[in-house]
Amino acid sequence: MVKFKCTLCGVCCSQYWVPVTHLDAWRIVNYGGYDARDFLVLYKSSSYKSTFPKVLLWEDEGYLGLKRFTDGFCVFNRNKICTVHQFKPLTCRFYPFIYVTSNGRITGIEVNKNAVKVCPGLIYDNNSIDVETRSSLIQLAEIRIVERNLYARAVKEWSSEYCGRGLFKEFVDFLVEKAEVDAKTLIRRGLWIK
Repeated sequence: MVKFKCTLCGVCCSQYWVPVTHLDAWRIVNYGGYDARDFLVLYKSSSYKSTFPKVLLWEDEGYLGLKRFTDGFCVFNRNKICTVHQFKPLTCRFYPFIYVTSNGRITGIEVNKNAVKVCPGLIYDNNSIDVETRSSLIQLAEIRIVERNLYARAVKEWSSEYCGRGLFKEFVDFLVEKAEVDAKTLIRRGLWIK
């Protein structure tokens, strides 16, 4: 049986760049009191690949993500501990798993093969994921799809309004305002995750 319990080791925090939505950023701003401009960055689409919507800015085109230190660690990792663990981005909450979609619907939950033998909290025996973990990940994936759709809509609105002429700081401010509205909608619909 595949099982997982986060050991707060920080390995995943140093191995990957973390794409985020406006709602991921808003959680960190709202619950952690951080300024979004201090932890967000645009990863150039020429160097990074993602299924997230590309953002077109005056400076460049790319994907919104969490900043990383020069040693590769996420900006929120201090001494191998995530300082935003209670309200971290949904991308982080999936690790060491991934969800698979087809036509916008969840078709499966799988172990991220890159996490095998790397993540100390992952007990992997090539069998199925335990029912409780699978069920909670499916719920999280469904909410993630809703949030990604809202983010795509926000990026589209930004693009039609600014046509690539805006600056990164303006884009971040726009997203935080948009996220506050979208978060309230998700709370009313019972789809919000802290």
